[in-house]
Amino acid sequence: MKPLDKSVALVTGSSRGIGRACAVALAEAGADIAVNYLIREEAARETGLSVERAGRRALLVQADVSKANEVDRMAADGLPRAVVRSTSLASTTASRRARS
Repeated sequence: MKPLDKSVALVTGSSRGIGRACAVALAEAGADIAVNYLIREEAARETGLSVERAGRRALLVQADVSKANEVDRMAADGLPRAVVRSTSLASTTASRRARS
């Protein structure tokens, strides 16, 4: 059993860069991923494929998370309770590595 089995994470900005890396890492740890993107749908699809290659489910979610009404729409659509902001996870990961 993986540490995040049966978990679902919404990773904002996960179509590329740090967000993509966080989404894939969470998938490898066992979480299904809601892949949030603003305009780069093809890049989001690539992230989704990486999540699926890790053996997890991916849901693509287009929304501008800087707009409250779009965040409300995502919540109304029943998206995950566990939300991971890619910058927060990256900072936490970097802190843990620095202490090791």
